[in-house]
Amino acid sequence: MNNTMRILVSAPALLFLAACSRQEAKSVPVTPGKDAGGLIATPEQMKFLKTQQAVFETIPDAEQATGTVAFNEDSLTAVYSPYAGRVISLLARPGDTIAAGAALLIIETPDVVDAEKDFLAARNSLTKSQVTLKQAERTRNRLQQLVAGEAAAVKDLEQASTDAENAKNDVQAAEAQLESARQRLLNFGKTAEEIEQLALTRRADRTARVIAPIGGQIVARKVGPGQYVRPDNPEPLFIISDTSTMWLLAQVYESQISTVRAGERAQVTVLAFPGQTFSARVSYIAPSVDPATRRVAVRCVIENRDRRLKPEMFATFRLERPPRRVLLVPQSALVREGNIDVLWVVQAGNRISRRLVEAGAGYDGKVEIRSGLREGELVVSDGALFLSSFIRS
Repeated sequence: MNNTMRILVSAPALLFLAACSRQEAKSVPVTPGKDAGGLIATPEQMKFLKTQQAVFETIPDAEQATGTVAFNEDSLTAVYSPYAGRVISLLARPGDTIAAGAALLIIETPDVVDAEKDFLAARNSLTKSQVTLKQAERTRNRLQQLVAGEAAAVKDLEQASTDAENAKNDVQAAEAQLESARQRLLNFGKTAEEIEQLALTRRADRTARVIAPIGGQIVARKVGPGQYVRPDNPEPLFIISDTSTMWLLAQVYESQISTVRAGERAQVTVLAFPGQTFSARVSYIAPSVDPATRRVAVRCVIENRDRRLKPEMFATFRLERPPRRVLLVPQSALVREGNIDVLWVVQAGNRISRRLVEAGAGYDGKVEIRSGLREGELVVSDGALFLSSFIRS
């Protein structure tokens, strides 16, 4: 029989007191700070117990939760074809990093021919309007000279001035129409050089490009050569994401959610890069608790400038708090009995009381005692579990 058991079973008086303690424990309410039974040890038996004082210490404070890395959907874009046609060439592949405005694929479409015709018509209209304006201005200038020499009527000059102003408005309208037609060709993926070549040769080209609306990394491609595409296709042709930031999708226990604030900074670690941390910020806290898990969804935005973080990586995030001063006892001193926390407190006369307490988080082999214990009190740090087991037996 080991030394610890000798403390509890060597003396008949000790067994009697323990029996009394068991009877007393049944009638004591579960209230932190209340003694719920105990026993008295002899000085010889006390030699086999290890005790330690409860002391206040300043410790770093943090909330921790787990989750997974995901694409930042605020920087994720699905690309569809704005017009119908057949794919004749793919210019980008999954994993490529592209700039905004880069061509993704080339398609053959009749829609671009109509846009090219509109551009040529607008260009002709502008040329005619400019010629009309020059004639109107020459007429107005000539009549100004004649009216100054009293060789023409003033009303003729007024009419010429009105005609010149109308011609100027027509030129402005034609310029706006031409710019609109030019922008439409740019939307078809035509370059400025190709548009200029069209104006010179007046020869239509049936090919168009689908361009990237944002810069980033191509994370998915769902189109192949020869495929016919339409604006109403259910699947996007490409998915582009700016991976300089990522999301961390975490689940926080409802007991911890009151301490989480949107906008606060967090530190993220992932299994793929042990010992390294990534800076993050809490951007969203779900308005409800998941009834199945009793957790609350929390989303963080993580800095990922070197692109090391990947979707679906398992991650842990910590919300740093200012250091706080708490009452600590050794972790081995705390006994969990069902839904209550118990410490064995050594009092005067070698009395060892079973004390109900409220415990907090653990830290570096110690545990926080929120209520039920005072600073300086002695607790059994080695053998507490055996004492609890003996009292219940």
